[in-house]
Amino acid sequence: MDETYADRSLSLSHRAIALTGLLVSADGHRDLKEKYYASIAQVVGRVPNVVPAISEIHAARLLPGADDDARITFLNCIVDLILDRQLSIYRVGYFQSKKMMDTFGSERSIVGLCFFSMLQMLETALSECAIWPVMEADHSKEQDQAFAGQVQFADHLASHIGAAALSRDQMNLGEVLYSTKRSIYGAMVDCVAYLLNVKWVADQGLALSPYKRRLLKVAERLSPTVMHDEIIRMKFE
Repeated sequence: MDETYADRSLSLSHRAIALTGLLVSADGHRDLKEKYYASIAQVVGRVPNVVPAISEIHAARLLPGADDDARITFLNCIVDLILDRQLSIYRVGYFQSKKMMDTFGSERSIVGLCFFSMLQMLETALSECAIWPVMEADHSKEQDQAFAGQVQFADHLASHIGAAALSRDQMNLGEVLYSTKRSIYGAMVDCVAYLLNVKWVADQGLALSPYKRRLLKVAERLSPTVMHDEIIRMKFE
């Protein structure tokens, strides 16, 4: 999973906080890992008898030193991996209104709400297989409470009042694990989140730079794998 915080360069009515998830089968790890590193090597290049440092992938600052063509090539490789393996993408977010911030107190708390909503979206998948959520760690107590704590509390609650009383069946839901940007999955979902955010900005009718117009074409290729993508404008009574 990867969070996307509000772009402060946009007007308040167009700011949103979102969480993007990529559902990956554990059985496909070996092949996916091999193809991912091959995609990086295709762009960065190989030098005989030289082992370069690991490329840390940050979509917003993708492959420093590379040109836009190389970046687009790499992102298309990531999309190819997702399409070829029929991985599923889930994305949910909330508009960052003043009332939302007053109610939840921080962007991280809203990301926690996104995680709750994402688990609701995964109800069908959870009925078919075990899912272990993985989040990039920021080592904060607030993040751990919003992610791991949310799952742990629901498990704790079920042990006292019964699983039937919960809003979802989480018998197949594993505890939240944490990774870093050096993780291939963290890097892949970071790219997916960035691409989908570019598409969302375009869908809002906002202007894109020439580079982001090229990214939009890459993002549109992901459509067959997007199971759910929604940015919610919360209403308060």
